[in-house]
Amino acid sequence: MDFEDLRREIEEIHVGFRAPQPTTEERLLELFRVFKISEESLSAQLRASKDPDDDRRSDCIVEMQSIIMDKAIALPADSPAGVLYKLAMWRWDCAEIDARNPDLMRQEAIAFAAFLDLARLLKSEIVLKPNDRSAMLGAKPAESTALSESVSAVMAHFRSEDADSLAGSQRKIATGV
Repeated sequence: MDFEDLRREIEEIHVGFRAPQPTTEERLLELFRVFKISEESLSAQLRASKDPDDDRRSDCIVEMQSIIMDKAIALPADSPAGVLYKLAMWRWDCAEIDARNPDLMRQEAIAFAAFLDLARLLKSEIVLKPNDRSAMLGAKPAESTALSESVSAVMAHFRSEDADSLAGSQRKIATGV
Protein backbone atom coordinates (compact mmCIF):
# COMPACT_ATOMS: atom_id res chain seq x y z
CA MET A 1 0.00 0.00 0.00
CA ASP A 2 1.48 3.33 -0.99
CA PHE A 3 1.47 6.49 1.05
CA GLU A 4 -1.58 8.01 -0.73
CA ASP A 5 -3.73 4.90 -0.18
CA LEU A 6 -2.75 4.84 3.47
CA ARG A 7 -3.56 8.56 3.82
CA ARG A 8 -7.02 8.00 2.24
CA GLU A 9 -7.75 5.07 4.54
CA ILE A 10 -6.76 7.09 7.59
CA GLU A 11 -8.93 9.97 6.40
CA GLU A 12 -11.91 7.58 5.98
CA ILE A 13 -11.39 6.33 9.52
CA HIS A 14 -11.34 9.94 10.82
CA VAL A 15 -14.47 10.79 8.88
CA GLY A 16 -16.15 7.74 10.40
CA PHE A 17 -15.22 8.91 13.89
CA ARG A 18 -16.48 12.41 13.16
CA ALA A 19 -19.81 11.13 11.88
CA PRO A 20 -22.52 12.45 14.15
CA GLN A 21 -23.75 9.89 16.63
CA PRO A 22 -27.47 9.75 17.33
CA THR A 23 -28.55 11.56 20.47
CA THR A 24 -30.26 9.69 23.28
CA GLU A 25 -33.53 11.31 22.21
CA GLU A 26 -33.06 10.11 18.62
CA ARG A 27 -32.26 6.60 19.84
CA LEU A 28 -35.39 6.52 22.03
CA LEU A 29 -37.47 7.84 19.13
CA GLU A 30 -36.16 5.06 16.90
CA LEU A 31 -36.87 2.44 19.58
CA PHE A 32 -40.41 3.81 19.88
CA ARG A 33 -40.94 3.74 16.11
CA VAL A 34 -39.84 0.11 15.88
CA PHE A 35 -41.98 -0.78 18.91
CA LYS A 36 -45.02 0.95 17.38
CA ILE A 37 -44.58 -0.90 14.08
CA SER A 38 -44.22 -4.20 15.91
CA GLU A 39 -47.34 -3.49 18.00
CA GLU A 40 -49.35 -2.63 14.88
CA SER A 41 -48.12 -5.87 13.25
CA LEU A 42 -49.00 -7.89 16.32
CA SER A 43 -52.49 -6.37 16.51
CA ALA A 44 -53.15 -7.02 12.83
CA GLN A 45 -51.88 -10.58 13.13
CA LEU A 46 -54.02 -11.33 16.16
CA ARG A 47 -57.12 -9.98 14.39
CA ALA A 48 -56.49 -12.14 11.32
CA SER A 49 -55.09 -15.19 13.13
CA LYS A 50 -56.00 -18.46 11.44
CA ASP A 51 -52.67 -20.16 10.91
CA PRO A 52 -51.17 -22.29 13.72
CA ASP A 53 -47.81 -20.63 12.96
CA ASP A 54 -49.32 -17.30 14.01
CA ASP A 55 -48.66 -18.12 17.67
CA ARG A 56 -44.97 -18.54 16.96
CA ARG A 57 -44.92 -15.29 14.98
CA SER A 58 -46.72 -13.49 17.80
CA ASP A 59 -44.27 -14.89 20.35
CA CYS A 60 -41.40 -13.69 18.18
CA ILE A 61 -42.86 -10.16 17.96
CA VAL A 62 -43.45 -10.04 21.72
CA GLU A 63 -39.87 -11.18 22.32
CA MET A 64 -38.62 -8.43 20.01
CA GLN A 65 -40.76 -5.91 21.91
CA SER A 66 -39.20 -7.08 25.18
CA ILE A 67 -35.74 -6.46 23.76
CA ILE A 68 -36.78 -2.98 22.60
CA MET A 69 -38.24 -2.20 26.03
CA ASP A 70 -35.09 -3.46 27.79
CA LYS A 71 -32.95 -1.18 25.61
CA ALA A 72 -35.22 1.81 26.32
CA ILE A 73 -35.22 1.07 30.06
CA ALA A 74 -31.41 0.96 30.10
CA LEU A 75 -31.11 4.25 28.20
CA PRO A 76 -31.64 7.22 30.54
CA ALA A 77 -33.74 9.91 28.88
CA ASP A 78 -32.03 13.28 28.78
CA SER A 79 -34.91 15.37 27.50
CA PRO A 80 -38.68 15.66 27.91
CA ALA A 81 -39.10 14.13 24.45
CA GLY A 82 -37.01 11.14 25.51
CA VAL A 83 -39.30 10.63 28.50
CA LEU A 84 -42.30 10.89 26.16
CA TYR A 85 -40.91 8.17 23.86
CA LYS A 86 -40.46 5.85 26.83
CA LEU A 87 -44.00 6.55 28.02
CA ALA A 88 -45.26 6.05 24.48
CA MET A 89 -43.83 2.52 24.48
CA TRP A 90 -45.66 1.90 27.76
CA ARG A 91 -48.84 3.32 26.23
CA TRP A 92 -48.67 1.24 23.05
CA ASP A 93 -47.98 -1.85 25.15
CA CYS A 94 -51.12 -1.25 27.29
CA ALA A 95 -53.98 -2.05 24.94
CA GLU A 96 -56.50 -2.02 27.77
CA ILE A 97 -55.87 1.63 28.60
CA ASP A 98 -58.44 3.85 26.99
CA ALA A 99 -59.75 7.23 28.13
CA ARG A 100 -63.30 5.95 27.67
CA ASN A 101 -62.70 3.03 30.05
CA PRO A 102 -64.30 3.92 33.40
CA ASP A 103 -62.60 0.94 35.07
CA LEU A 104 -59.03 2.22 34.80
CA MET A 105 -57.11 1.77 37.99
CA ARG A 106 -55.99 5.09 39.42
CA GLN A 107 -52.31 4.45 38.71
CA GLU A 108 -53.20 3.71 35.09
CA ALA A 109 -55.40 6.79 34.86
CA ILE A 110 -52.77 9.17 36.27
CA ALA A 111 -49.96 7.71 34.14
CA PHE A 112 -52.19 7.92 31.06
CA ALA A 113 -53.14 11.53 31.88
CA ALA A 114 -49.47 12.44 32.37
CA PHE A 115 -48.59 10.79 29.05
CA LEU A 116 -51.33 12.77 27.26
CA ASP A 117 -50.23 15.99 28.97
CA LEU A 118 -46.61 15.48 27.94
CA ALA A 119 -47.63 14.66 24.35
CA ARG A 120 -49.76 17.82 24.27
CA LEU A 121 -47.02 20.01 25.78
CA LEU A 122 -44.46 18.70 23.28
CA LYS A 123 -46.99 18.83 20.42
CA SER A 124 -46.22 15.23 19.53
CA GLU A 125 -49.02 13.30 17.91
CA ILE A 126 -46.86 10.48 16.55
CA VAL A 127 -46.87 8.84 19.98
CA LEU A 128 -50.66 8.72 20.22
CA LYS A 129 -53.00 5.89 19.40
CA PRO A 130 -56.16 6.92 17.48
CA ASN A 131 -58.32 6.97 20.63
CA ASP A 132 -55.68 9.01 22.43
CA ARG A 133 -55.98 11.78 19.87
CA SER A 134 -59.68 12.14 20.52
CA ALA A 135 -59.11 11.98 24.30
CA MET A 136 -56.39 14.61 24.16
CA LEU A 137 -57.88 16.88 21.51
CA GLY A 138 -61.50 16.45 22.50
CA ALA A 139 -61.09 16.87 26.24
CA LYS A 140 -62.02 20.22 27.67
CA PRO A 141 -61.24 20.84 31.34
CA ALA A 142 -64.66 22.39 31.97
CA GLU A 143 -66.58 19.40 30.62
CA SER A 144 -68.16 17.18 33.25
CA THR A 145 -67.51 13.48 32.77
CA ALA A 146 -68.48 10.44 34.75
CA LEU A 147 -64.93 10.25 36.07
CA SER A 148 -64.79 13.88 37.20
CA GLU A 149 -68.22 13.55 38.80
CA SER A 150 -67.03 10.47 40.68
CA VAL A 151 -63.87 12.25 41.78
CA SER A 152 -65.94 15.23 42.94
CA ALA A 153 -68.23 12.96 44.96
CA VAL A 154 -65.27 11.18 46.57
CA MET A 155 -63.57 14.49 47.35
CA ALA A 156 -66.75 15.87 48.92
CA HIS A 157 -67.00 12.72 51.05
CA PHE A 158 -63.38 13.07 52.20
CA ARG A 159 -63.80 16.79 52.87
CA SER A 160 -66.71 16.04 55.22
CA GLU A 161 -64.74 13.20 56.86
CA ASP A 162 -61.67 15.44 57.11
CA ALA A 163 -63.74 18.18 58.71
CA ASP A 164 -65.14 15.70 61.27
CA SER A 165 -61.67 14.27 61.85
CA LEU A 166 -60.14 17.72 62.17
CA ALA A 167 -62.81 18.78 64.69
CA GLY A 168 -62.17 15.58 66.66
CA SER A 169 -58.41 16.19 66.60
CA GLN A 170 -58.89 19.77 67.74
CA ARG A 171 -61.06 18.56 70.65
CA LYS A 172 -58.38 16.03 71.64
CA ILE A 173 -55.68 18.68 71.55
CA ALA A 174 -57.79 21.15 73.54
CA THR A 175 -58.71 18.57 76.22
CA GLY A 176 -55.30 16.92 76.29
CA VAL A 177 -56.81 13.48 75.59
